[in-house]
Amino acid sequence: MLVRSPGFGVGFPEALPLSRGGTPDSLSASAATAQNPIGQRFLDADLHSRCSFTRCFVRRENPLNVSVGQHFIAGAWREGADGFDLRQRVEPFEPVGTWPRADEALIVEALEASRAGRASWLALSAVERAACLRRVLEHLLANHAWSSHLGSFLGVQPGEIAGEQTELERLIRGEPSGADSGASRPARTAELGAEVGVVFARWTDFVSGLYQRIATQLASDRGVVVLSDNRWPVSADALGAAISAAGMPTGVVSIVHGLSAPLRDTLIAMAASVAPDESEGHLLLRAQTVPFTLDLGGHEQSNRSIVVREECELAQTALEVVDQAFGRASSLSGQRPGRVARVICNVRVFSRFCEHLLTAIEGSVDVKQPIPQIDNEAINAVRALWNLGLDEGATLIFGGECFEAAPGSRARDPRVWPAIYSNVDPEMALSRMRQTVPVLCLIRAESDEAAEQLALDLG
Repeated sequence: MLVRSPGFGVGFPEALPLSRGGTPDSLSASAATAQNPIGQRFLDADLHSRCSFTRCFVRRENPLNVSVGQHFIAGAWREGADGFDLRQRVEPFEPVGTWPRADEALIVEALEASRAGRASWLALSAVERAACLRRVLEHLLANHAWSSHLGSFLGVQPGEIAGEQTELERLIRGEPSGADSGASRPARTAELGAEVGVVFARWTDFVSGLYQRIATQLASDRGVVVLSDNRWPVSADALGAAISAAGMPTGVVSIVHGLSAPLRDTLIAMAASVAPDESEGHLLLRAQTVPFTLDLGGHEQSNRSIVVREECELAQTALEVVDQAFGRASSLSGQRPGRVARVICNVRVFSRFCEHLLTAIEGSVDVKQPIPQIDNEAINAVRALWNLGLDEGATLIFGGECFEAAPGSRARDPRVWPAIYSNVDPEMALSRMRQTVPVLCLIRAESDEAAEQLALDLG
């Protein structure tokens, strides 16, 4: 079996300094379109309308200083008794900040506060709501230290984080979103007529995606509780600062950090109408008084396929596949939901396409310097997929030893090199993988039509 191993001399970039950007150019006011996540209800809204709101307490002079994170409940910033530290994923592994943990009493308090704040949100007109949401976006654009923090955390230039600034500008103009925010995914519902939407943030939402998921819940006349992702809580923190500065009705949006696995499982069980363990009965009984929906962010539909037709320009298509499967900006080195995980190729051009693909891989700077894996379970997931592919009879054509720690890191955050499998059958479990890890499957199809059908079947 011929296997091409990366074999690159990899340099690990120095951490980038944190900086604040300036205020963006003023954008012309326009009414929100039907595609805008805030919904049809704001079609005729005057987005510059200024109304009187109850101002939330602003935590500190620089609310995006994330050295100490806080919960945001009932319009006030709250410290926690216990906390967890977050450090950069690259040398020199400097601390980013400390965030508090949540207990069941705090989660119930956040649910109740958001339900109470919902009444004030419902009392606003469509014009007032749209103006408030616009101010949130304006604040995020004018105070985007979160982008520099993320760049420093991952060891990338802020511009490599695909289009965050552009996405926010698009949203403020009321244009359709170009990102996969997960907002359109079906939510699990604990009870019809839910008063609160509970949003499980994903670190890959960043700021624009998390804003869209919050706005979707608000457009459905719900209060919102955001449960931040412990792997990157800064996006939720930035949204809390923007919501506070925008003067949204007190309590309508709450942000809670440090959710434990047992509490997460309890909320999911409640939303699925499955009784949780008796040890969580207190949370169940109290939270049942607040009907809620649960937005998990669409993890189950994270990967997608690309079809290579007989008439495709193979070299260009190979470059696009490498970028969308393993690119630092477009796929976060295979970690972004929506990454390409399968290539379904017409059998008449399969061997030629594979040669172009391997050439593109070997020439890719992004493959030579992957972004560190943020999910601590990613390495185990890749190993499991390797074993699964070999057990099912697929052929590893690129990969080999794919784990390498940053120099002097004591294996704190190993990089995961891409792995490419050929001879993948559509019936194999490998072809239907849902994990966001840098593994690519190459699947043959007898014709262009068959390839298109397989893409529909596999996603």
